[in-house]
Amino acid sequence: IILVHGLAASPNLWVKPTHQIIQDPQIRNHYQFYAYYYPTGLPLSINAANLKKSIRELNEHLKSKGAGATADQMVVIGHSMGGLLSSAISRDYDGVKAEVYTPEAHVLLERSLAQRALVELLETPALNCITRVIFVATPHRGSEYADNWVGQITSHFIDIPKNALAVDPAHYQEDLTSFGRSLFDINQGMDGVQRLRYNNPVLKYNLSRPKLKGIHYHSIIGDRGWPGELQKSTDGIVKYTSSHLENVESELVVPAWHNAQDNEHTAREMQRILRLHLAP
Repeated sequence: IILVHGLAASPNLWVKPTHQIIQDPQIRNHYQFYAYYYPTGLPLSINAANLKKSIRELNEHLKSKGAGATADQMVVIGHSMGGLLSSAISRDYDGVKAEVYTPEAHVLLERSLAQRALVELLETPALNCITRVIFVATPHRGSEYADNWVGQITSHFIDIPKNALAVDPAHYQEDLTSFGRSLFDINQGMDGVQRLRYNNPVLKYNLSRPKLKGIHYHSIIGDRGWPGELQKSTDGIVKYTSSHLENVESELVVPAWHNAQDNEHTAREMQRILRLHLAP
């Protein structure tokens, strides 16, 4: 099980839910837990690329230690931004590079960490060791909080990594096709917070890509319990309409705010899914 935390968080976010989940002896005896730790202020593409690379390396390490076929049955659980990274590494990007980048872009892609991350996402082989992804309070279509003063202040505190990763706009435009330039607005902030803006084109495009063959999706969505229709509900940070996905095997709405990972209903649903994953 790979646990991926969200914005401005750390693996500590998973302490309570992990303790709840392993109360089930079947899960305790059959799963090993790993947590992916990443700087949430960096662009989503960089963090997703690093997650993909880290999981590939973990898979190779486990197999070298005799894990066998079980190493190819990983479950990724992502909370909030962590769910976006989990989505990015479990989708099929075949043909995307030709749509987004010019034929000469392979030379220019060596210019920055951000651009090299896209090479990792688009050109390296898809992960075949993940078979199930659980999204918890994930803003697949972004969050309006990224547009208001909360997002602006949070973004302000990550100016140092943003500047360190700055891309020369002129060179970056040379890399992109007209479609690519419409998809990536290089005049907007590159940090993780700004990439969470509601209906951000990058998030919308990611959703348009099919999930990889053989991967099962599950959603757990928080509802803070205010009166109203489900379509209008929210966990206080992410609207239901942003978290909802059509192509999932299950969706559970739990009575929780954005920290839905700590909810007892969430723990029981994770246990159910993980037991299902063990079934022949």
